[in-house]
Amino acid sequence: MGLDMFLERKKMAYWHGRESWNEENQNPHGLPDGIFFESSEVTQCVAHWRKANQIHSYFVNTIGYGKDDCEPIHVEKENIEKLLKICKILLNLLSETVNDPELYEKIVSMGVVWNAPAELENFCKEMLPTQDGFFFGDTRYNESYFYDLKSTMEMLSVVFEKWDDEWEYKYVASW
Repeated sequence: MGLDMFLERKKMAYWHGRESWNEENQNPHGLPDGIFFESSEVTQCVAHWRKANQIHSYFVNTIGYGKDDCEPIHVEKENIEKLLKICKILLNLLSETVNDPELYEKIVSMGVVWNAPAELENFCKEMLPTQDGFFFGDTRYNESYFYDLKSTMEMLSVVFEKWDDEWEYKYVASW
């Protein structure tokens, strides 16, 4: 139970084959030599989050016009690029704020309980605010928030690098 989020990609896959004909089924597709084409929609999950409400807020408010109704939201490559830039800026600010590589790694791996100082929290609220909701998870700017940013960077860097315009990308959330 709670906020589950996915970035999916879909496309139609087509293939051809031979159909076995019988008396009731005489060339039903009207194609020569019994060759026919079939199609199927293929869906792949390319990213998944759980209760990363700041990422949900980005998709809903930046791309989905503020409409948060569990309907799929169409995503363009530029949307992914912008989210990656925001995550990178905030993670760099975290690194500068803690000024300790070991502590930084503990924070982004949720290996330590930590809350952002007011200046960093305010910047996060401006760039990528959390969103409360029914079982949406923690809305504080703490280790969980930054863990989600790091995970998002890891997943979406691959998605961005391997983006294929032949697929249609959608953000889908449920709770």
